[in-house]
Amino acid sequence: MSKFQVTFADNEPIVAGITDEDWFFITIQNGFSVDLDQKPRIVVSTHGGVDGERVFKRTWLNEEISTTTPISIKLVENKEIDEPSEVEEQPWPESMCSFCQKPASQVECVIESPNKFSYICNECVDVCVSEIEKRRAEKAKD
Repeated sequence: MSKFQVTFADNEPIVAGITDEDWFFITIQNGFSVDLDQKPRIVVSTHGGVDGERVFKRTWLNEEISTTTPISIKLVENKEIDEPSEVEEQPWPESMCSFCQKPASQVECVIESPNKFSYICNECVDVCVSEIEKRRAEKAKD
């Protein structure tokens, strides 16, 4: 598990943890795009799955900041992970082909990449195989 320590302004640092199954986000949200009176915010969160059925969004920090607020982020090893201030459970999203964007329900099958960040459907595999065979045939002619 990787651990990140985030410090902003004069606040106590928070330590967030991320597993190989999670995505880690540190975002500065500009309030001007949503509400003219809202100030920018720093949000520290992870999104990760459990058994392919649910996604958990864990948030450690969601605070207003100013344009001059100092922010420090570092990878740490010997620190305990703080409890998130908020945990939200959502259904696991349907797998979707990273090439044609079709959801798994519209194709025969979707294959997950080893890094679990991209997918390819059987239809795109067929297109790839056809293209590879075509290129091999052209190369053999030369």
